[in-house]
Amino acid sequence: MKKRALVSKKYLALSGALILLISCREKESTTTVFPVAEEINEMVLPEKQEVSPFLELSELPDLPEARTETAPAEKIVPVSELLQEEEAFELTLLIPYHKKTFHAVPHEFALEERTLIAANIPLPMIPLSYPLGEEDKEPVVIQKDMALAVVPDKKEKIVAPPLEKTDPPLPPDTEAADPIIAILEDNKPKVKVIPELEPETPASPETDVISEVFIEPEVAIEPEVAIEPEVAIEPEVAIEPEVAIEPGWPGPILVLASPLDNSYYRSSILLKGQCSPQPEAPEEIRGVKTLSWRIDALGDYDNSVFMEEDGSFELDIFTSGLEGEHSLILKVEDFAGVSETQTILLNDGNQAPRITLDYPAADGQFGSMLGVKGNIRDLYKGIEELEGIKSFSYRLISRDRDSVDPVLTGLVEIDSLNVFTFALDMAERSGRQSLYLEAEGNNASVGTLDIDLSPGTSDIPSFTIKAQDGRILLDWDPVPGSLEQTVFLTDDGSIPSDNSMGNSFPAVKSPLTLSGVQNGSHYRARLRVDSEAGVYWSDVVEAVPLAPGTLELTAEGRFEQILLKWKSIPGASAFRLYRREENEKDFTLLDDHVEGSEYVDAAVEFGRNYYYRIEPSAITGPLSYEVPAAALEAPSEKITMSSHYRNITPIRLTVEGEYAYVAAGDTGFYIMDVSTPQKPEEIGHLDMKGVKDVYIEGEYAYLASGSRGFSLVNISEPTRPFTVLTRVTDDASGIIGQGNTVFVADGERGLQIFDISRRQEARRISSFRDFPAYQLALKGQKLYVASGSQGLKVLDVSILSSPILIENYDSTPVLDVFVRDNSFYLACGEEGMIILEENSSGRLQELSRFRSSNARMVRLWEDYAMIADGTGGMKAVDISLPERPQLFGSFPGNDTSSIAMAEDYALIADISGLKVVRTYLYGQSVHELSLSTAGKAYGLLLEGSNLWVADRRGGVAQYDVSQPRTLSEESLIRIFPSEFAEDILLKDGLVFIADGPAGIKVYDRNSSDSEALAAVAVSGRARRLLSYGEYLLAVTSGDGLLFLKEREQGELSLKMVKRYYSNDLRDAAFYGSYLFAGDYEEGLIILDAEDVTSPIELARLSDYRGIRQLLLKETVLYVLHKTGISLLDIKNPEHPVLLSEIKTAEAEGMQFSGSLLYVAEGYRGISIYRINEQYSSLKVSDCEDIFAVDVAPSGAYAFYADMDGIGVINVLIPQWLQD
Repeated sequence: MKKRALVSKKYLALSGALILLISCREKESTTTVFPVAEEINEMVLPEKQEVSPFLELSELPDLPEARTETAPAEKIVPVSELLQEEEAFELTLLIPYHKKTFHAVPHEFALEERTLIAANIPLPMIPLSYPLGEEDKEPVVIQKDMALAVVPDKKEKIVAPPLEKTDPPLPPDTEAADPIIAILEDNKPKVKVIPELEPETPASPETDVISEVFIEPEVAIEPEVAIEPEVAIEPEVAIEPEVAIEPGWPGPILVLASPLDNSYYRSSILLKGQCSPQPEAPEEIRGVKTLSWRIDALGDYDNSVFMEEDGSFELDIFTSGLEGEHSLILKVEDFAGVSETQTILLNDGNQAPRITLDYPAADGQFGSMLGVKGNIRDLYKGIEELEGIKSFSYRLISRDRDSVDPVLTGLVEIDSLNVFTFALDMAERSGRQSLYLEAEGNNASVGTLDIDLSPGTSDIPSFTIKAQDGRILLDWDPVPGSLEQTVFLTDDGSIPSDNSMGNSFPAVKSPLTLSGVQNGSHYRARLRVDSEAGVYWSDVVEAVPLAPGTLELTAEGRFEQILLKWKSIPGASAFRLYRREENEKDFTLLDDHVEGSEYVDAAVEFGRNYYYRIEPSAITGPLSYEVPAAALEAPSEKITMSSHYRNITPIRLTVEGEYAYVAAGDTGFYIMDVSTPQKPEEIGHLDMKGVKDVYIEGEYAYLASGSRGFSLVNISEPTRPFTVLTRVTDDASGIIGQGNTVFVADGERGLQIFDISRRQEARRISSFRDFPAYQLALKGQKLYVASGSQGLKVLDVSILSSPILIENYDSTPVLDVFVRDNSFYLACGEEGMIILEENSSGRLQELSRFRSSNARMVRLWEDYAMIADGTGGMKAVDISLPERPQLFGSFPGNDTSSIAMAEDYALIADISGLKVVRTYLYGQSVHELSLSTAGKAYGLLLEGSNLWVADRRGGVAQYDVSQPRTLSEESLIRIFPSEFAEDILLKDGLVFIADGPAGIKVYDRNSSDSEALAAVAVSGRARRLLSYGEYLLAVTSGDGLLFLKEREQGELSLKMVKRYYSNDLRDAAFYGSYLFAGDYEEGLIILDAEDVTSPIELARLSDYRGIRQLLLKETVLYVLHKTGISLLDIKNPEHPVLLSEIKTAEAEGMQFSGSLLYVAEGYRGISIYRINEQYSSLKVSDCEDIFAVDVAPSGAYAFYADMDGIGVINVLIPQWLQD
């Protein structure tokens, strides 16, 4: 509900005044300013909810002439025209007479001029007449629910009644430019009672208290007794304009004796001067009313200054809390409110002297004597009252609580340049020391400097060396009391002394430069000082002077890496490497500790140029020249070094996920992060002895540790492995864990089996000691034991307490065994690798052999066997045809004992440390670009330089892909509309679309018409389309196989001639008159379709459930299903023969290009396989950086669909894997 205030039932005339409407909301107040009309009959306040605190002009009601400045009213605007409401409420008026500052909040305050004050109290409406101007002027009539107090001419104090908490005050220090009426909201009820009040009765100071203006109820006048009209002030009787005097003169005169501009302050500053009236001011208001000062840092307010009758003043301003530069602002004001200001700049006079040291260095070392040298900076030099250093002292104390070293103190002399030098005897002091220096300036400010020192290993710990190109720089702090200083130098790495064969340089001073030294040589130096107190020696310091080309750094670009090599130099076993890219200005640290003389940077990309520099890690010397290199587009070697981790010497290792677990003999058990395989990082370690083997299952590592037995280690937190239990055995060499069972190959003591269900202890279940046991492999309930010279033993461990020997393969020594499916790979020492297979009767039979130097371990990766071949290093063997293994490549080693694969990186356990090598078993194709399409790109068809895209709701899009690397939106030729395009068939100038739930659509590809030539509705979804002579075969999810006759009498008809139903058909392929149909639920269905009107089902092969695609190439059917791709020989269509399989669980689509099979593997990207004459597959390239549901190869490129659009990859196949 809106409320209003009735100011008068007649009118109120105030010429040139302002009305401030103030609305209250809790503790906030809002002021609206607009001009007063000369005649106002009724004034209304806006609703509270519509008025927000501190309105901007733009937020004011649409009032003509609205402004915040005082000006005569230019137009009469009755408020009733602006805001109209019915309900009245009470208010408060506050009217200063002249321009001045006023307050409405204080309960008691002083007024200097005649002022009319109105305050809200529960009184009836009272008519009042009182002159605001001269007494002979016509009185102003104000009629309102209020009590009034009138202040006479003299300065008097009045007591105003306290305002209600809900009554909002005016803002403090509000500036009143002219007579003002302030109207404040109040929620008190209105009572219309008009008593008589003599307006000419003067008010006395005693009656100026508002509470005494209460009118007794019996005095109340009936409502009809209104104020006589003649009491009202006629419009022409307004307050004379001359009351508001516009100043035309300057403010009072201020003469300042102190402080002067640009002075300095200390704890206080003297403010002294005199103020005098402005002679140009009118006599009646001439004078100095106030003087104030302000320094913003001391408070955002003005401080009054007391002045004597003659205007003089003197005041101390306290400035102890100030820092830096400040401004002192002085303001003097006369009785008309005219003011003048002065601003004085003040400078900080409290700054302390600054102490700097030449030596010793902070956190430095001390020897037998401590020399101290430095200087003191006087910030006030040249400023007479502040300049100068009063005193300088030191204090030396021990920082160790238990020290008995005494506290040393003393004064120190400084010279005319404020330089100081002194020495302290430190021979008897031990432990850490603190040296406190203190300088007091003549301004009484004190500057300090604290440095911590630790005892050096020599008498002169400050002796240092720095090598440069062809010279050496030696430096040290002066030793107090020295008589002679001698430097001894050697260049062969020997320790220099006064008896050495090296050079000596007597009577030298610091710093000393030795030129003509040999770059790349290892120099050592030592300083001897003969002093009055004895002979002092420094430690030996060393350096290798280098020219930028001394290390002969080279960089060789390789595929996905750059090989750096440099020259070894004496005394530098480790180096720092820096790198920048072509678009970078500064070098960044690549590795701060590289041992040896080569490094592989594997964090590089093809197409970018890199630049390198090198320097020794521990020996000072200049950076080398920068050398450039760039990675190659394709690999030039089959196997290359990536890194060499020399900190550990692994014996056996395994990789699970992103971690490598390393058995490292007497140095213990290590866990390494191999998420970036080329740069393994040690993250966890257990200090153990004799660790020979490691096996991982879940969150546990099983360790075999020779005569210390085996241990179970919790590795759930790889950075903090801990031992759960340990069981001693005779010679634990190999180990396998399965649940609560542990199988231990205990060397000559044979096999031991333990139960670890109680983690506190291991209980032996059984032993089998008939033969030695060195390594183990487990498959189902069969345990395969590598028994060294006694070959391979196979045990039935279905009953753990009674293992049974069921097979013995002892034709050759066996050091290790690895099992994959039904194949067994044996490491047989000098016999190399032997591959066994399990025949139909479950017996082992030899399939093939691969000769090598000293096979000690075999692990598989893709279609390769990786052999740890002892002194023969590592061998990578192609086993895509297991009966004919072929050497793919090798990598040299000193004594390679174990190997594990992390993706296509091989981690090699070698006597020289852990080596990481990149095996280019297949190429890495490069993602070139991606292009978004209108729908969800699902299927692809490549026709020459045209790429057809089944884009689901985006229709069928035709692109020009003659330039694959420039594929863009401009490559789009046209779009054939559809609702859910899944497959495309091009035939006889027509475009056939399998349109999902919308059935089948046919378009003329040569016509610009967007209307389909024909459409066929289906039940479910139309998924695939095939041409079979004069028929069109549609593979649907609801209607099964639909045989449609394309034409009748030469006209397009698509008449259905036969329907063959199956549960969930996905694809089909014709082989002659035979039809192979792939059903996701039922598997592979074989039909005789010689007569399409009556197809005959010949067989269903349920082994191939989850079929997604069928692809026919010559006499081989490629069946893509949920576990991989099966290659079936269909020469006899009724009895397909499995030739081989490609394991892939994510495949979505496939396509041939020559002998290469491209497979879209969803989130695994695209893999490319070579299918040889024996129909075995060999992976030759992949691209893992994309998501792919279909693929279309095109020469050196391949296009892919990823449900968001299409993309291009550059197919890279290593030279040795090409045809």
